[in-house]
Amino acid sequence: VNDFHAPNSLLKGYPEGHTKLFRWMPLPVFDSSDKIVAVVGVANKETNYDRDDIRQLTILMTSVWNFVENEMMEETIRFERDKLNSILNTMEEKVCIMNRDYSLEYINPAMQSHYGNIEGRKCYQYFHGLKDVCSWCNNEAVFSGKTLRRETELAKTGVIYEITDTPLKNVDGTISKLALFHNITERT
Repeated sequence: VNDFHAPNSLLKGYPEGHTKLFRWMPLPVFDSSDKIVAVVGVANKETNYDRDDIRQLTILMTSVWNFVENEMMEETIRFERDKLNSILNTMEEKVCIMNRDYSLEYINPAMQSHYGNIEGRKCYQYFHGLKDVCSWCNNEAVFSGKTLRRETELAKTGVIYEITDTPLKNVDGTISKLALFHNITERT
């Protein structure tokens, strides 16, 4: 609206004490699914608003909304990660996550209280005190997409576990191995 004071049935005026408007350009802001999520307005440019102004404001507000969407997505991810960590941290089952080079990326408190701190050790060192990869290691199968279950007695503790190993896709596209240790010693 390049003449705010010209007769227009869509304009209802403005509240008392409001800055006088001479020119005004409202613009809807759309999200990635083309839903209007906000309306922005600029006013009182010295010259008339034109298509270039619409284009520039659209570019600016699209960038702003993309930033807002990213922040909301990151907050959702943080919330979900914290919820998952809370679940893993309260489980009695022992849980660990390892990468392709046998490094332990995560152990839950139940695992740590039973086996101690990782201290940079590889899984075969941490669980079995070995100097090299276990001869029965199933990492290749798990990293190729298979979920495997097995029973094993850990020499360090004498406890028998049913272990479920499954691929875990990370947000960066890499794959880790998630292992869930369920104590079945009393069952055997």
